[in-house]
Amino acid sequence: MTPCIFDSTLIWTVIDTLAAFCIMVNPNSPDQVWYASQGGFISVYHFEERRVVRRIVVDTSNPQGRITNIVFDPLNPSIVFASGILMQGIYRSDDGGASWAVIRRHDYFLTNYVGECLKVVRRGNGVRIVSANFSRGELEYSDDRGVIWNSSLTGMTGSICSINLSPDESDTVLLGCKYGKLLRSDLQSRTSELTAVITPDAYCEIPRIITSTSDQSVRFGISAGFDSTNRTPGLFQSCDRGRTWTRHWLQGVNIWAVATCQCSRHVAVGGFSEFSNIIGRGIVAKVNVSNDEVVFIGSNIPWHSSPSSVWDMKLYEQSETGKSQLFIATEDGVYLGQATNQ
Repeated sequence: MTPCIFDSTLIWTVIDTLAAFCIMVNPNSPDQVWYASQGGFISVYHFEERRVVRRIVVDTSNPQGRITNIVFDPLNPSIVFASGILMQGIYRSDDGGASWAVIRRHDYFLTNYVGECLKVVRRGNGVRIVSANFSRGELEYSDDRGVIWNSSLTGMTGSICSINLSPDESDTVLLGCKYGKLLRSDLQSRTSELTAVITPDAYCEIPRIITSTSDQSVRFGISAGFDSTNRTPGLFQSCDRGRTWTRHWLQGVNIWAVATCQCSRHVAVGGFSEFSNIIGRGIVAKVNVSNDEVVFIGSNIPWHSSPSSVWDMKLYEQSETGKSQLFIATEDGVYLGQATNQ
């Protein structure tokens, strides 16, 4: 069995010192990492050459805009979708990022949230795009790569912070919403079922819900609060596709990023904390869900300025080489963690 990246000490490398808000490994070129910075820009980093090979301009209409979602078409990786906050809407590129067009325009530049609000999955012989709008609480989907959009829910769920769906259950979407609400929604019937309220007495948001790489029935959600009394669970788990949410870890830690490993034992998280035993704000931690052990692993990161909020992370595991890389996007830059025993 390939050793898990988290069974070893991580050695960290600086990829870029620009603030980054989302990150994605290109499935068509797995030696390329795409990450988004301020102002509607995407950088493409070739990690074997250890350099940025190009900058992609998606939209410069709002200098405060930021791309928070980059997704590749699962049937044609030359087709790329992007969206974000304070942007014009949802964008599509048919030529690997060389040019972009708005395929779903939204009002007031308020589109997707800081979390994951744009997903593309296989559905039969085609693909389905699902998008959630934070400002209007709107859930939409398209089965023709964004030509025609169907509105499933509008204003019925509250502000949507994140969505999760799987190819084997493409009509059902899990929603993470404002005020810590978690829902299961059916796109066709336009109905939603409230499954949990993570913080009934406090304000928090659910920026990401992800599926375990080893078990499609297991989902992990993360939460972030915005006041000093935050005692919400940072990481929590469902073992029945989001119908109920039970176990939790890292209470009171504001988590924005999460990734799972193929061994199914570890979940990596990133965010920020005001804990007195953590230097600075930014954290990276691993959670062993088999024995509940939590270990902070970000102390060796060569921060460019200071430990900063971690906004996204992706764990890329190369089956042909057995090597794993953990990429993190932070306010301080982009970093790569590799295991010392690989």
